[in-house]
Amino acid sequence: MFGNNTFFDYLKSICEAYAAYPLANHSTFKIGGKAEFAAFPKTADEFCRILSFAASCDVRVRVFGNASNVLFSSDGVSG
Repeated sequence: MFGNNTFFDYLKSICEAYAAYPLANHSTFKIGGKAEFAAFPKTADEFCRILSFAASCDVRVRVFGNASNVLFSSDGVSG
């Protein structure tokens, strides 16, 4: 199992990635807490690499797409 810092470092090495990312930026209603990590892969290969590494680190992944019609909890989202 890898630590969260290792996971985040890996994310940053392959795509645009952020820690403590404000989810309200993507919600139509501009509400919601922060995601522990947010990644924005540009290719299918980047996306698959993220999913594979997340599984090896036991990091839960949620895929939101543009997320405009999603209501995020004010408590934020882990993983």
